[in-house]
Amino acid sequence: MKYSYILRLAIKNLLRRKLRTFLTVAGVAISVGFVCLLMAFSYGLQRAATAQIANGDTLKNIDVSNGSSKVISLDNTAINQIKDFSEVAKIYPQIAVAGDARVGESKSDGVIYGTNNDLLNIINPKMVSGKIYAHDASEAVVLNTTLANKLTTKAPGTLVGQKIDLRLVLRTDLFTDKTAVTQIKTISATITGITDDGKTSYAFVPLKTITDLGVDRYSALKVQLKSVNDVAKVKSQIEFMEFKVSTVKDTIDQVNQFFQVFQIILVSVGMISVIVATLGIFNTMTISLIEKTREVGLMKILGVRKVYIRRIFMTEALIIGLAGGLIGVSVSMAIGQTINYMIYTMAAGSGNTAVSIMYFPELLVVSIVVISVIISLLAGLYPTRRTTKISPLNAMRYE
Repeated sequence: MKYSYILRLAIKNLLRRKLRTFLTVAGVAISVGFVCLLMAFSYGLQRAATAQIANGDTLKNIDVSNGSSKVISLDNTAINQIKDFSEVAKIYPQIAVAGDARVGESKSDGVIYGTNNDLLNIINPKMVSGKIYAHDASEAVVLNTTLANKLTTKAPGTLVGQKIDLRLVLRTDLFTDKTAVTQIKTISATITGITDDGKTSYAFVPLKTITDLGVDRYSALKVQLKSVNDVAKVKSQIEFMEFKVSTVKDTIDQVNQFFQVFQIILVSVGMISVIVATLGIFNTMTISLIEKTREVGLMKILGVRKVYIRRIFMTEALIIGLAGGLIGVSVSMAIGQTINYMIYTMAAGSGNTAVSIMYFPELLVVSIVVISVIISLLAGLYPTRRTTKISPLNAMRYE
């Protein structure tokens, strides 16, 4: 018996009970479509999160900070040693100190970062007013909106161009001189811009502004490499120097690990609907077998081999699973694209950056359809096996 004939016969059998077949296929489509939407949501959030972290050349950057060693510190000697690595392109030092800011009678605590213009361009803070200070600037400062809102009751942008007094607390670990004590220095600067990044109060000043106060050790370094392929090698070399090292890849790995757990939870929730759909297929196939008991007996009497009878019922299960999988994936993709379009429209209207929270990778789409077919075949396996145990004589007497 040719498989093309078996396929036509299976389709004919399913169309005999159109409503029952429709409801069964709809049950499969809803279950796999629900799982597909959940996974697409997870993949969309994961892609958005990793894209936010890894943009441009950030994968080539290594962040270095002081480790547990009391002997080794981030100073110019350490910078020169790291510069000697052939894989290193540039090094950007940074100093972080506690302090407070005062504009007129308003005052607020915060963190002051000594950061060069080059590093600020890499950090790329979102400026809402003004601009980043120039490369050769000395008496300049960039505030974030959290700090700016504490210094004025007006819009943060009104502070641009105003004078500000910064009081810096210089810790002893920022000096190579072992006899140094904690110092408090006050500097005056002009506010050049306001950035919208961060929920804690902080400000950026040129690195030279702090080093001119006698500071000769750094809080952190950003090491930029010539190639992303050298990250692992240089990371090991710097760690051997007893510094603490982190990379964007480490952060991405942590994000991916979180989303792997998140996806397992979502799949577990979605499996409830898949189990319900499986029971629906099992019920449909069992009823179909009962209705065709006389037909099965007649086929056996006419000499039709058991394997062909099994193939007819398995083909019916295959068609249900394939149709349900394709319909479910198609509908879920349409819903997902609609959600993305709505988010894009709202983001464009409010001036924000649009993010696609629904993402359907090809592997996900193919996997969902394949799983739908496999589940349908498994659900139809037991009813199909029962066809081989039907006695032809008893089947012919079945009413």
